[in-house]
Amino acid sequence: MCPLCNQSVKENQLYPVATLEVVIEEFIKMKQDYLIDELTHLSAATSLGDRTLVTSMDIRNAQEREKERRAAETEESDLSAPQIQKECKILKKGERPQELNIPHMSFVDKVNSQMTHVVLPADKHNIVDRSLTYYLGVLYGCYVVNEQWLENSIKKGYPISESRYEISGDKEMGRTGAPEKARKNKESKKPNLFKGLKLCVVDDNLQRHVEKCILVGGGIIEDDCKEIIVCSDEPELKRQELKEKFPEKTLILKNWVFDSICNFELLKKDDYYL
Repeated sequence: MCPLCNQSVKENQLYPVATLEVVIEEFIKMKQDYLIDELTHLSAATSLGDRTLVTSMDIRNAQEREKERRAAETEESDLSAPQIQKECKILKKGERPQELNIPHMSFVDKVNSQMTHVVLPADKHNIVDRSLTYYLGVLYGCYVVNEQWLENSIKKGYPISESRYEISGDKEMGRTGAPEKARKNKESKKPNLFKGLKLCVVDDNLQRHVEKCILVGGGIIEDDCKEIIVCSDEPELKRQELKEKFPEKTLILKNWVFDSICNFELLKKDDYYL
């Protein structure tokens, strides 16, 4: 007798009812398939008794695959997605294409305030050797990038994003992030590194290089001031001579200027006094 309709029921009309255990087993299978397909839900995986729906190894492997996929998408994006067109005035020393037949991209022959990009050879960590070109690229607030940026931009026919190619530091100071700090400082229209600083530079060796860095960085070169930058490669040998020539003046080694640029921060002068 059916309890719902009060009609008699024959034996061949009865069907077996799935047991709770069967229902749970089917639910586990459905849940596991769903979790494997939907990576975003892996972290929510749980276990029923000793039946683990997704193992920690499954999660790690899936996360690694997702990381690789995103990295590949980022690289593809750099090479395939056109960036907002901007004028790129590029300084590159050494070998370079004779012409850039690419809209919004051109080479400049000299370091000046018009350049937007400085292209330098770098190691796999985007670390470069020190050079006047590097110092001035930082002080002008340019994108200082490795050669791969230029090569990939030429391949695509437009300037690609600089984010993966920006130089991170130099071989003496390490990964200071000076180019990025200087660039963002310029974008924020903040004063340059040596703004308002009055200095006197002496000794012919590298004197012009040091003076140019100070001037580009917003400093002032004077013939007579309290602090004097010494450009000699062997300042210790000239210590007494310089102290007699500039009595009551503070003598500072030229590396204070270069190290400050490579950190894009005015370093304490204590370690640079002669």
